[in-house]
Amino acid sequence: MHRIRAGSLPYVRDRGDVRVATFPLGFRRDNGTRDLRLVGRDAHGGEPAVLFCYALGKAQRVLAELARCADRPVFVHGALVDLTDLYRAAGVRLVPTVRATERARGTSFGGELIVAPLSARGSTWMRRFGGHSSAFASGWMRIRGARRRRAYDRGFALSDHADWDALLTTIDETGAGRVFVTHGYSHQLSQYLSTRGIEAHVWRTAYEGETESHDAQSGTP
Repeated sequence: MHRIRAGSLPYVRDRGDVRVATFPLGFRRDNGTRDLRLVGRDAHGGEPAVLFCYALGKAQRVLAELARCADRPVFVHGALVDLTDLYRAAGVRLVPTVRATERARGTSFGGELIVAPLSARGSTWMRRFGGHSSAFASGWMRIRGARRRRAYDRGFALSDHADWDALLTTIDETGAGRVFVTHGYSHQLSQYLSTRGIEAHVWRTAYEGETESHDAQSGTP
């Protein structure tokens, strides 16, 4: 939805280009949007369902996808409220939301959908929901075993990063003869570009090592 796609940006043709390679491998194809719509139709029964995602961008994309199939309010963490209001003010259609703390403590959230940032997981804020199912919306959920290692009941492969095809298309559109690759699977992308006759280098940054395996071991969201 609210993504910059290959072909949508004006490029200044030059000899250098920098690419972020979080999800360059050929495994990422979003199936999360379709599954989220099913959640919007079917989640309102039984125990509370808490869907974790990043507070800026991903949460609003989730709420926008749900608005395409449901109009029942979704409860949200306070960290999402101001950001979500900004999206609405900009004209983005989102499902109705209610701050979870507005419901009286002790009131059941049975059958409700709650959207929260990862920082809320394991916090005292979660106690109000009692027993609940949990899910995570992220491109990492496309990788085998990621959901199980993070101990979520369900995962939704929903990413705002460019995938392999989009990265290659963007690089071609820049006309760059030299490319610096950073973040994630930078070595794999750099090696592939070299086979295509492009001078490619891995650019080490403060985010070096943020592959899924490092992410899972460190506990970083």
